[in-house]
Amino acid sequence: MSSDDGFTHAEEVLARPEPTPDPEPVISKELKKEGGAADKGGADKLKATLLISGAVVAVIGAIFAIAKKIKEA
Repeated sequence: MSSDDGFTHAEEVLARPEPTPDPEPVISKELKKEGGAADKGGADKLKATLLISGAVVAVIGAIFAIAKKIKEA
């Protein structure tokens, strides 16, 4: 009989190296300034998304209203 049951053996699991963190994290005034710009960009993106989704809802509502009027006629 074979003892290979397809499962990973404990020795193999323990022998795997652990991931190492980045040795030099990059923090600078420039990156902090960009973070503020990214927040503003996120707000603009949210505003655009809300406007577009509102327009889509309005168009779908108009289509349903027109379809209802055509059905009634």
